[in-house]
Amino acid sequence: MGVTVATTRVALNTDTGEQNITTDDLGGLTPKAAMLFLSWAVTDGVAADGLSLMVGITDGVVSKCHNGWDQHNLATSNTGYSNQDVPIYVVDPATGSVDCQAAFSAWITNGVTINITDAPTSALLLTVTFFAGTDVSADVDIIKFPGTDTVDVTAPGFEPDLVFVLGNDHNSWPISSSNMKWGFGVCHNDRASGITQRCVLGFNRDNRADAQTTVYYSNAYVTGAFIYDAIGLSVSLGTFDANGFTATASEETTKVWAYLALRFGSGPAVASWVGDHTTPTETGNDAEIGPSFTPQAVILHGTMAEAVNTVYTDALGGSLMVSAFDEDDAYATSGCADDGAATTDTQSLSDDVPVQLPDDDGSAGLTASFVSLDANGWTLNYTAVKPAAKYMWAVAIEGEAAAEGNPWYYYAQQQ
Repeated sequence: MGVTVATTRVALNTDTGEQNITTDDLGGLTPKAAMLFLSWAVTDGVAADGLSLMVGITDGVVSKCHNGWDQHNLATSNTGYSNQDVPIYVVDPATGSVDCQAAFSAWITNGVTINITDAPTSALLLTVTFFAGTDVSADVDIIKFPGTDTVDVTAPGFEPDLVFVLGNDHNSWPISSSNMKWGFGVCHNDRASGITQRCVLGFNRDNRADAQTTVYYSNAYVTGAFIYDAIGLSVSLGTFDANGFTATASEETTKVWAYLALRFGSGPAVASWVGDHTTPTETGNDAEIGPSFTPQAVILHGTMAEAVNTVYTDALGGSLMVSAFDEDDAYATSGCADDGAATTDTQSLSDDVPVQLPDDDGSAGLTASFVSLDANGWTLNYTAVKPAAKYMWAVAIEGEAAAEGNPWYYYAQQQ
């Protein structure tokens, strides 16, 4: 089988040492890359005080992660971020110091072994999406601008189909600093019609008497940076070739971001898609038909933004969600900070559904359960919605195509 993508979730061990993370959905394959989502949550569906949200990436050789955090129940806001060279690094929002850190140890059949070097105080809920198969190529590295506005990224050594980009606007990696700065984006290379890119940028300001939250949803860039409540820098990916891609910033810069590049081979066509998922305004089943194929896996990055390329500095700016689902597993990880609160009101949440994104104050926001993977996309059942549609970027990866020699090949060609 050329490409298999599968998602699982585990509770992290609270002791140092190695922990195996596996899923039978890989069918005996050994992964080539993984994406990891983690928050401060420890109990399914129950919010934990304090916002600490992380996305990590690894290809087994290089690992990176990005964590943003915001402390709970303070008269003056205390926020920060950390970019590290490990797949798991989570800051305790109450102290601003690392609570959990784990390094990549080894790929194993059906999963990965991590080595926990800083054990979490509680068993944090970790979601992992694996990429496996003979047609999968993967590379994790950094995009570094050496004082120019365009850089040629050749480290992948192949032409990617998808490039996930994470991090913020600092000029070094690893780094930890004040002010929560969140950045997570993706670019799709469609050789027939060009590229599609999306990103979500967040900013929770440090040392404020009233909490200040900001979010930006872009359909034009793969990453960027806030200067307080305005976009100060934007980055887009451009020419894709046999060795990688180009990245162009809106001005000369020395900033650094991390990326995971994926290619799904040249065998039986395995398509991928990046686009907008706009949430419904009425409860019930909602069909997303953007991909125009049947996915085997979907990744979402949710916000409360109601328009693209618009900076929100109000209550709509305080909620972020990352989630992943396949045909039998769905997990959402979110973090929220109440905008304008004189006493900071923040939380983290993990739930076994594809969408669970509370409002900035932790009240009910968006909730959806999995229904099906369909011929053109997927269907979710929304049980909590908002009066206005909200924007999420979505990534879908096609189910395995039938190969010549496979008994299903002739049947597939007739459909």
